Amino acid sequence: MLLQGFVFIPCIVVAVLFAKRLPDSLLYSVVVWLSATIAALAGAILGVLAIDYWHLIPIDPIRGSDLVLSAVVHVVMAFVFSPLLVLYVRRQARKQAERLRIQILKRVAAFLIQDSVEDGFVIQ
Repeated sequence: MLLQGFVFIPCIVVAVLFAKRLPDSLLYSVVVWLSATIAALAGAILGVLAIDYWHLIPIDPIRGSDLVLSAVVHVVMAFVFSPLLVLYVRRQARKQAERLRIQILKRVAAFLIQDSVEDGFVIQ
């Protein structure tokens, strides 16, 4: 459970930050996906080193490879999970941009209607 935090938190943070700021195209989505995977790999390495260095979990020398295997499994899970996260974040950003666009258009239309009424023009 501790290792999952080391792997998935950097993966999610990098994916969300990059996906919201980079333009919406396939190339940038692949860049975000690979960046999230690299962040997950770095998190796994740091997690294994932290667990080993600070003895957060008692590691048996015979079963020490289980920790590394668990880290590899979590990185593969992040590799598979991050494209779905990128698609979700991009979809939410598009929805938010569309809502903002509609809200701006409504305000502009209301302003134009109010301005034309004040000037005495009739909209038909």
